[in-house]
Amino acid sequence: MKNLTRRKFLKDCSLFVASASLFGVVGCNKQSPKFKVGAMDASTGLNKKPEEMFKACAEIGMEGIQLSGASVKSGIFIKDEDIAKFLELSKKYNVAISSVCAGGLNAAPLFILPNGVEHIKKAVDASVKLGAKNILVPSFGPANFRDKKTFRVSAENIKAYSAKIKEGVLYAKDKGITISMENAFCADDNIAIINEVGLDNLKVYVDTMNLEYYGWKAPQEISKLKNLIGEVHLKSLGHAHDSVNSKPLDMPACIDEIIKANYQGWLIFEHHAFKKSEKFPTAIDCMKYNIAYVKNSKFFKV
Repeated sequence: MKNLTRRKFLKDCSLFVASASLFGVVGCNKQSPKFKVGAMDASTGLNKKPEEMFKACAEIGMEGIQLSGASVKSGIFIKDEDIAKFLELSKKYNVAISSVCAGGLNAAPLFILPNGVEHIKKAVDASVKLGAKNILVPSFGPANFRDKKTFRVSAENIKAYSAKIKEGVLYAKDKGITISMENAFCADDNIAIINEVGLDNLKVYVDTMNLEYYGWKAPQEISKLKNLIGEVHLKSLGHAHDSVNSKPLDMPACIDEIIKANYQGWLIFEHHAFKKSEKFPTAIDCMKYNIAYVKNSKFFKV
């Protein structure tokens, strides 16, 4: 082997760094004291194969996974044996369990859903075991109780929902868990619910796509949520976060407002009805692309 001169060594190193940046290697490994990137389990396309899911997420630079719970009717959230398996995989692949999603609550509005509050409490107990600090509580589909014409939530429904969710929020507060509401509502209606409940561990789960999908301007709504963002779904209707012809129409503006709102924490990648393409043969390929975009955004420059 020929001896390397110092000049040639430095030249080779600089070429490696340049090529690594070009292909996303360095970018994907960027760390931030304020933000971490994670994946919603169902959006990986591998949620039925936990080991493959954790392994794939580790390989593309995901730092965490958001786990989903079972239906309310099942009477469980996540089985203890599954919790043990998730913890084992988390340690093996060095991928944290960022938060949990109580998607079963979409069956009906919380104020009329039998055992809905108990389901939240079970999600809290599971979160404690998993080491997660945030629970996504959704209100979509049959659970969406905003007015279909005005898109606003009535004062009556704000009070009814607040009374129910407060029970779960109180239970979570004692265990150091935050409840984050994700829904089709505007920021003002979510703030009204938070004020009605009156507990500081109730927040809003911001979804960059959903805000515009349900009729709002995402940057404008996010700007109202100062210190009230519990966690973030980075999501684009066209899958790629740098898309300029999709919802949200202005992802950089969304990023600016999330930063201005003093949010720090997980940026969870979610796909809306993922469809494979030549550009993204798998959901994991799309997530890898989006990690490079996000880690070169303002999130990792503040």
